[in-house]
Amino acid sequence: MRVGILTTFNDFDTGYSLCSVVNDQLNMHVRKGYEVVLFVLESFRGEVPEGVEVRKVIPPIILEPYAGDKFPECWEEDAKRVSDALQEHCRDIDILIDHDWIFIDAYLPYNIGLRQAQLSAKHFHWIHSAPSPRKEFEDNPHANRYNPFPNSKIIYLNNDKPMAVAEMFGTTLNQVRVIHNSRDPRTFWNLDPFVNQMIDKYDLMSADIVSCYPLSSTRMVEGKQIDVAIRIHAELNKLGLDTRLIVPNAHANAEKEKHTVDQMIELAKSQGLEEHQILFTSKEGYDTGIPAHMVSDFFRISNVFIFPSISENCSLVLLEAMLAGNLLVLNKDCSGLQEFGGENAIYFKFGNIDMGTRNHEQALQKPSYLSDIARIIKSEYETNKVLKSQRKAFKEFNLDYIMSKIENLYYE
Repeated sequence: MRVGILTTFNDFDTGYSLCSVVNDQLNMHVRKGYEVVLFVLESFRGEVPEGVEVRKVIPPIILEPYAGDKFPECWEEDAKRVSDALQEHCRDIDILIDHDWIFIDAYLPYNIGLRQAQLSAKHFHWIHSAPSPRKEFEDNPHANRYNPFPNSKIIYLNNDKPMAVAEMFGTTLNQVRVIHNSRDPRTFWNLDPFVNQMIDKYDLMSADIVSCYPLSSTRMVEGKQIDVAIRIHAELNKLGLDTRLIVPNAHANAEKEKHTVDQMIELAKSQGLEEHQILFTSKEGYDTGIPAHMVSDFFRISNVFIFPSISENCSLVLLEAMLAGNLLVLNKDCSGLQEFGGENAIYFKFGNIDMGTRNHEQALQKPSYLSDIARIIKSEYETNKVLKSQRKAFKEFNLDYIMSKIENLYYE
C-alpha cells in the first residue's frame, strides 16, 4: 500500500514536535516496507528520511483569518485550491494520514478541501490537542470542524478523552482510536548506524534487561569473568526476564581471542541463552574494538551493569555505566569498587586477584549462588521505578511497536 501523510510543513525541523511525530511515522512506515509520500507546501525546503517521496503540492493559505470562528470571503476559493491539489496528486494513495487538519480552527480550508476532494483512500485524522465542546453553527463553514468525516477514523493520543473526541465530531466512539506517540532512541538520540543495526538484529528494544560489558578480549575470562556475567544472564532468563548481554570486546583479532569468544557464545547457548541474546561486537566486524561513542550508545540503551571483574583501579566502564543510569551489580571482593558504587550498588562476592583465585568459592561451586543473585537483581529491577519506566519507553513506544498498532487500523 502507498501511504500519504498530509502536512502544511514549509520545512522539516524535527525540533518542532509535530515534525518529530511525522518524522517517526515516516521512518516506521519505510521500515515496514510501505511506499510513503509526504505532502508539503509548494515552498517546502528540508530533508526527509531516506525512502520517502516528497510532493510539494499543498497550496499555501493565509490562516489567520480563519482563527476562532471567523472566515474570510475567499474561504470557498481557498478550499477549492486544496481540493483540486488533493484530487490531482492523491489518486494513487491508499492510506491518507493528516495531522490536525480537521481539528484546528485556522486549518479550516484544508479541512473543507479534504472533504470536497472525496478521495478513495482510507483517512486517519490525528488529533494532537484536547477536544473542544461541540458547537452548533448556522451558515458558518466552521461547522465542518464538528461534523463526522466519511471513510475515516479519528486518532487520539491517550485513553483519557476518546468519548469527548467522538462528541466533538458528532460521531460514535467506535470511530475513534487511540495511538500513542512514539519516542525511539534510533531517531531521538541520533545513535550510530552500527548501533541501530544491532538494535534491529538483536531486538534490543523488546528486552527486559540489557547489559553492556565493554572489555578486552585478552582478559575477558580470567580477569573480567565474562563467563559469570553470562551465567547470571542465563539465570535471569530462567526467571522469565528477557535479557540481552552486549559485549563491546576489543583486541579480538588473534586466533586465541577469537576462540575464547566462540567458547563464551557456546557457554551462553549451553546455559539456555539464544543466539540473539548475546552480542560480541568482534563478531559484527569490529575485532579490534569499537569507538567510544558506540560504547556510549550501547550503555544508553542498557539498564543493568553486571561487573564481576576481579581487579580494577578506577574503572572507566563503571563510570560510564553510572553516567548511563544503570543498576550497578558489582564485585564486593574487588578492591576499590565500593569507593565508586558506594551505597548505590548491589554487591556479590566474585573473588579478587589478591586471593589468587578467580570466582569466590560460592560463585560457581554452589548451584544456588548465581540463581540467588539473579533473584535479587530481578527484585531490584521490578521495584525500581526509573528502570521500569525506562524499559516501558523502550518496549512500548518504539517505532516498531507503535507501527504495529497503526497497521492494525489499516486492516480493520
